[in-house]
Amino acid sequence: MYRTTESTFYRDPWVRSLISPAKFIFQYLFTNEHTHVSGVYYITKSIIAKETGININKLDTLLHTLYGRVYYDEDEEIVWVKNMLKHQGKSPTNHKGAATQLKKFPDFKFIKEFLDCYPTVKTSLSDEWLDRVSIGYLYQEQEQEQEQEQETVTEAELEEGGLGEKVLGPELTEYEKKVEAYMATVTDQQYEKWAKACPSINIHAEIASAVAWLYGVQTQQKKKQFGKFLTNWLNKAEKDAKGATSESAADRVQRHTHPGAAG
Repeated sequence: MYRTTESTFYRDPWVRSLISPAKFIFQYLFTNEHTHVSGVYYITKSIIAKETGININKLDTLLHTLYGRVYYDEDEEIVWVKNMLKHQGKSPTNHKGAATQLKKFPDFKFIKEFLDCYPTVKTSLSDEWLDRVSIGYLYQEQEQEQEQEQETVTEAELEEGGLGEKVLGPELTEYEKKVEAYMATVTDQQYEKWAKACPSINIHAEIASAVAWLYGVQTQQKKKQFGKFLTNWLNKAEKDAKGATSESAADRVQRHTHPGAAG
């Protein structure tokens, strides 16, 4: 199974503005084995955490960071990667496949937004089904209005300093801040040097994976020489690519996190 992404993915100003683990999660949601051409598919947070090595307690914050390009329905455990269908081409077959996928999830809370984004998909959906979704959406709007009222109270409480951790989610640890501080110093020239040394791999994807691993490591595994660590990671990925191994960036995160699982 293959999914198409733009070669300029990591040059997108919005992507570049993300912290490294958010970039990795965004890439993962485009490329993991559970994906669908529509960008709408079932996936639990526990699966995301297991396959990426990202601490599940940080996923809420990371998914919130991606909001606008990634929509996650907490109740149904369904994700919508907004631009995925656009990047798969304009084939009618893809749009029919998207309609078929939507039919599996009539209670998905972002169906209206999906159809507003891809109106041609509607032609493959019956009026009866669309009416059913519209009725369900009215109930969802009422629930959302109630949630917004509750959030207003929460924000007032937040100003009093009572619910900061609960609302905003976990902040970066001191170690993670050091990682991000280092990444901010990496120049375009350094990226070009890595790319020249490792032409067989997507260095941006691999670096995002490596940094995601750094976020999840235990105390005894923490690295201090980030530049050396990244160079070694990229060299290993290049060696794997030349050896035609099937190990993905996410697989490398898992192997580094759970060394005993390899082989």
